[in-house]
This record gives sequence, structure tokens and C-alpha cells, in this order.
Amino acid sequence: GAYIAEIVRGAFLSVHRGLREAGLALGLPFWKVLFYIIGPLAFRRMIPALGNQFIVSLKDTSLFIVIGVGELTRQGQEIMAANFRAVEIWSAVAMFYLIMTGTLTLILRLTEQRMRIL
Repeated sequence: GAYIAEIVRGAFLSVHRGLREAGLALGLPFWKVLFYIIGPLAFRRMIPALGNQFIVSLKDTSLFIVIGVGELTRQGQEIMAANFRAVEIWSAVAMFYLIMTGTLTLILRLTEQRMRIL
């Protein structure tokens, strides 16, 4: 919500104003300046912050993904109540959670490497 909007706004404001002016001076329409000049630079700058926000959202709410932390915890409690194997159950829940956050981190890292300017 608001955090992501601030990340996007900050990334777009961090692109130097002269780039927009240069694109418009070359006769490009504003949408092309936004799509081809400002957008890619802003996207490169917002990837790390968006990645952090996605991981925080994954930790804080189950609305972000089908299986969130709250649902994992609740399922773990129900299974533990049925067979009283707390260590194994909580280890499995922790591993599943680690896999979810690790996958998201890997995807964001690959995206960041792909968008890097040499």
C-alpha cells in the first residue's frame, strides 16, 4: 500500500530531472520519455526496496501469498495438537517458511542482476 507507493515515488523522483528534459527536447512524447528513459532507471532503483517490502509483507500477512506465516503457524499448531511432535512440526514449518523467503529473495536478486548497468 502506502510503503510501496512511497518506494515508487522516491525512485521516480530520484531520476535526474535533466533526463526528462533531454528526452522532451529530442521531441519524444512524454509517455515515451517515461517508458524508455525514466521508467527503467526508476525500476532499477526501486528493486532492492521493493524486495525488502515484499519479504516484510510475506512475513506480516497471509494476504500477500496463498500460504502466509499466520496460516503456517496455525496449521503447525493443529498438527502438533493431533500428534504432539513439536520439534519436527516447527522445524518443518520453519523450513517451508525459509524456502518461501529464499525463493522470493533469489527472484529479486536475479532481477536486480539482470537490470544492472555495467
